Order: sequence, then C-alpha cells, then structure tokens
Amino acid sequence: MKKTNDKFEEKDFVSKLLDLSILFENKNSKNWINLVNHQIKGYEIQKQHLMDNKPYFFQKKKLEEHNKKVKELDNRILKCLKDIEYEIAFIEKINV
Repeated sequence: MKKTNDKFEEKDFVSKLLDLSILFENKNSKNWINLVNHQIKGYEIQKQHLMDNKPYFFQKKKLEEHNKKVKELDNRILKCLKDIEYEIAFIEKINV
C-alpha cells in the first residue's frame, strides 16, 4: 500500500514542478516582451528625431541617407514586432 501512495506523491510533485516551470517561463516571456517594447520605443524616438531634422528636398545625398536610416529603423521595429509575435505564440503554446 505504501508504494501506491509514494507514486501518487511523486506524480503530484512532478505536476507541481511542471506548473512552476510554466509559471517561470511565462514570467520570462513577459519580461522579454517588455524589453522588446522598450527597444521599439527607442527606435521610435530615433525615428522621430530623424523626421524632425529631415533635410530639405534639394539636399539629395542627405535626403537619401535620411530615408535609408528611416527605412532601417522601420525594419528594426518590424523585427521587434515579429519577436513579440513569436513570444506570444510561445506563451500560448506552453499554456495549452
């Protein structure tokens, strides 16, 4: 009889350990999403600074460089959004 009780306690312990691991992973994912959100805000501030200091239309080389920097920041923001999307999918997958 004792052996059955030990197996039940072991399964209960493993179940609680898995729940704790899932909770820990959820917390890590949420922290990662917050970090990526801060990165996006930083990129948006840089982009706003570029837009505020946009060269005149007749400054062709400066305008090309400016547009290239803006596009690069847009690509970084897009990558961050994809990272957040991946992390949310990961959280959903874990919590099934």
